[in-house]
Amino acid sequence: ARVTFDALDALRGIAALAVTLWHFRAYHPRDFPAGNHGAPVCAPGFSLYLCVDFFLVLSGFVLTHTSDFSCPDALELRYRRLRFVGNRVARLMPLYLFAKLAARISGLVLQWEGMNGPDWTVLWDLALSVVFAIAVTPDTPTWVILFCSLLSQAYLMFVTDCLDIYSSVLGTGARCTSSFFLGICAHRLFVYFRGWGNSGDEVLDATAATVLEAFLGGGVLCVLLAPIKFLDFLAPWWFVLVVVWFANKRGLLSQALCWVRFLGTISYSIYLNQEVVLMTLWKLGLKAELSSLSAISWFWSVLLPYSCLTY
Repeated sequence: ARVTFDALDALRGIAALAVTLWHFRAYHPRDFPAGNHGAPVCAPGFSLYLCVDFFLVLSGFVLTHTSDFSCPDALELRYRRLRFVGNRVARLMPLYLFAKLAARISGLVLQWEGMNGPDWTVLWDLALSVVFAIAVTPDTPTWVILFCSLLSQAYLMFVTDCLDIYSSVLGTGARCTSSFFLGICAHRLFVYFRGWGNSGDEVLDATAATVLEAFLGGGVLCVLLAPIKFLDFLAPWWFVLVVVWFANKRGLLSQALCWVRFLGTISYSIYLNQEVVLMTLWKLGLKAELSSLSAISWFWSVLLPYSCLTY
């Protein structure tokens, strides 16, 4: 039977909304810490930019699950790899180009730069998908994949004190590589431990799973909100544990998340459309005079339907 990850889909959607809050703060700095000119900075206690790293861990996990590169025939394997890359291009690029065009048009009409800032992650996701298709097989040792992730993270720790890095090609590449490759390892961990912890008592198992889910969820909140920058580098590793455990969908929290799985369906659209919607609303009058709750409500009330129409 086909395995679905409804809880992970829901978490991806929630993470997409969290990233929109991170970018929202630049245009509504009154209630959020901000740097020069209202631009987001590495702000201890408000690290929602780490949800991008969650996306990348999840991307590595899901692509590993859906790929099928275990084929002894060289010609068939080449075909599968080409098909995998083609499917990935078809999945990512149409909305990427649409969102970029929409930003340009909005920029020309409303006189702003018309740049779709968040789209850099899409290009790295696609590049890493190609690397994955070419270089990674089920026989690739896990330690090699883990080493690539650790090497990328070591570079990041050398050049920056947090993971809010998005302008440097080497920095963004290392950031994306580290989390994406951890996602590949996460899937292998999921497969290895699948079925582990079943005692035969459904009530006991569900209770234990729910407690563990609450603990992992609390850890995510700690990473995102605690005033300790160094937690940024621990965050992708914690996300691995979250992905592996919530993929099993054993506890009450993961089962409850299935009710908002639709957010995962439109998460890519939410992520790519947030900049043009936010800038357009801001130019049309969504100013800082509004309370944060009112401004966010206006923002999401436009972004979510627009994302449903364009996903």
